[in-house]
Amino acid sequence: MELDFMVGKRQIDLLEAITKNNLPDEFEGKYEWKGGGNTLKNQFIGLGDDKTIWTTRTEMHLFGFMKVIGFLMPG
Repeated sequence: MELDFMVGKRQIDLLEAITKNNLPDEFEGKYEWKGGGNTLKNQFIGLGDDKTIWTTRTEMHLFGFMKVIGFLMPG
């Protein structure tokens, strides 16, 4: 899916690919934009009584000039 949205005055074009859809237990996706991307892995564990543990892992990938920015501003 292609997502277009504004961050302040800047437009971001984002490509989303669902890599695993095993709801309600897990969901994984890959997201790419000009200069970078990330992968998300989400796991859901039901505890009953309308409670869920949600664990998410994110890996950020930067390309080109954004890689330099990421090195200079690691936080």
